[in-house]
Amino acid sequence: GSFSLDDERLAPLWKRVSDRGLPVVVHLGHSPAGPTEPEELATLDRVATAWPEARIVLAHLAAPSVHEALAIVRRHRSLHADLTPVVFHPVPLAPGD
Repeated sequence: GSFSLDDERLAPLWKRVSDRGLPVVVHLGHSPAGPTEPEELATLDRVATAWPEARIVLAHLAAPSVHEALAIVRRHRSLHADLTPVVFHPVPLAPGD
């Protein structure tokens, strides 16, 4: 859409999914190919902080910004990520990442 995850117009959505325990998959990125830059993760961090009960699934672990995304996922107990393949930006992960 033409708005950010933390846009106030989405507050009713975040309230509803928080109250009902419904999961929401979000896809961050700035182009149809979908790569996510580290600075694009800030809105997700703000939403997860404002709505701690919202069950949010971050698509593709925000590739290629995987390490930055992992840091945010670790801070929020209701924030998860899917690990579907991202062919264009393979990211090497080490044990413990």
